[in-house]
Amino acid sequence: MALWGSRNGTKPEPISINITTTSACNAQAPGSMPSGAGPSNVPDFDGLREALGHSEIQPGQLQLLHNIGHGSSGVVQKVLHTPTTSVLALKVIAIDADEAVLKGILLELKTLHESRHESIVSFYGAFYREGAVHIALEYMDACLLDIGITDGGPLPEPVLAAIAHPVLRGLVYLHRELHVIHRDIKPSNILVDTAGNIKIADFGVSGNLAHTLAKCASWVGTVHYMSPERISGGSYSYDSDVWSLGITLLELAIASFPYLQGEAFNAQRLSFWDLLHFIVESPPPSPPTHFSVEFHHLITCSLQKHPGTRASSSQLLEHPFLVVHADNPVDTATWVQASLAKQRMHADPSTHEVSDVDTSGRHLAHDSRL
Repeated sequence: MALWGSRNGTKPEPISINITTTSACNAQAPGSMPSGAGPSNVPDFDGLREALGHSEIQPGQLQLLHNIGHGSSGVVQKVLHTPTTSVLALKVIAIDADEAVLKGILLELKTLHESRHESIVSFYGAFYREGAVHIALEYMDACLLDIGITDGGPLPEPVLAAIAHPVLRGLVYLHRELHVIHRDIKPSNILVDTAGNIKIADFGVSGNLAHTLAKCASWVGTVHYMSPERISGGSYSYDSDVWSLGITLLELAIASFPYLQGEAFNAQRLSFWDLLHFIVESPPPSPPTHFSVEFHHLITCSLQKHPGTRASSSQLLEHPFLVVHADNPVDTATWVQASLAKQRMHADPSTHEVSDVDTSGRHLAHDSRL
């Protein structure tokens, strides 16, 4: 198997590993079980460890370059896969006796190894070592949160359309092909690279619906982007991801969190109770009047408070906002490269010089909104 190296410029085929689980909904509250669950619904954790022990990616093949971020689930490192001279992102998640944590890791790996889409970050393999699962992922150069902070202002509508199209294609794939709710769509989980690719990342909170329309009730995800039915503790389905995408696009469009319009990206965030009040009780946010009718309509379709009236990811993929910009698409590669160049210009001159990809560590850094 050939991984992507700087010499040939081609993307690899993801590694497939065997992960066993039969639960219809794995995103239950800690210690809980799906209704009617029995022993057959419990993930095979011994099988998980055995499968990870036979991954084609092995620890001796990886050279640590540096840490590029950390979050609530673990550390992310930039590594070199020496047999192929490929740069990868290695997510390291410590394992303890918490069964809920093990379920989450199993679910993430199961989703990753089943994903085959150009709008989804690729999975190359995993192994278990020294009390931690190590997950090798496609290395990307930045996230939309980084881009928004770097550009320091609203993103123009053509760029928003260039972002929305691949993300919606990825969501349609997750919703219709894998029957998965992502549960954590937000600017820091939409990644970009210098070739202009835009991809969805971080399935640590996704849930396999096992080819059913089963509803799940859990608190997994980032509350700032939760739909009204989720933040209020109700059941939810695929359309909750659409709300999260609508909030994300509006945040990028106005350069502030929609419930804090006029504030900077790094402004103090609202408390949980403020968010609960605004999201559940207040009208949904909308773009300022200077935005196009098409963008207004896209956001309105995404931010319907009742999930039954909210557009689906498939419907939004056909939305006039995307159609309007399809004939004159943005050069996303040039846009990303220019943003990363701004990052370098604003870097501390006392730090060592870094390359384009070295600036990308922040795409997996801890997000204050977690």
